[in-house]
Amino acid sequence: MILSTVTIVPAGKCQLTKVYESTDVHKDTLDLDTAESVINVADKGTIEDINVKLTIYHTWDADLNVTLISPIGTEIGLFSDVGSSGDNFTETILDDEADMNITAGSAPFTDRYRPEESLSGLDGEEMQGNWKLRVYDDFSGDEGTLGAWSIEIKYVSPPIWTLWWFLPLVIGVIIVVAIVIIIAVMRRKPASPTIPPPPPPPPS
Repeated sequence: MILSTVTIVPAGKCQLTKVYESTDVHKDTLDLDTAESVINVADKGTIEDINVKLTIYHTWDADLNVTLISPIGTEIGLFSDVGSSGDNFTETILDDEADMNITAGSAPFTDRYRPEESLSGLDGEEMQGNWKLRVYDDFSGDEGTLGAWSIEIKYVSPPIWTLWWFLPLVIGVIIVVAIVIIIAVMRRKPASPTIPPPPPPPPS
């Protein structure tokens, strides 16, 4: 997990962009079979934008249909049957804001492309939970491996005062300040009493 940017926005919220990389990789993409890999996102937040980066080793790219599935089950078809007989998807980035659609690209797709289905279909969803990348090989004769994938999410976090650590932090600060005040008061020395001047001698 890599923190890219943090921006404070109104109502005590933070706008962040993070990259989450899957450790559930090196999955074989077998003929006429499905491989799935998972990323668990522990952070809570509302999705504003999401991009996908992946590397798949395969000797006939057009065999592959690749789908991103959100924690609540929304499926986005990233691409299917692209690249003809070309080999591999190498650090391919799927981004709605890219200039070229992936259907116009060519193997090994080492660039940024718009997916076949827009990732904006995930905007507004809660990001926390298990994300899945599904790779289906729809033809026999060539097999491959899912080598790596990650998701980059721009999101707005919940208001800071709703986070579990906020109230204990406030209470802790109050206790520390109170202790400092008490110690300071106890260490104060009382002022020296004022001795009145002696009365003048009586007149002779």
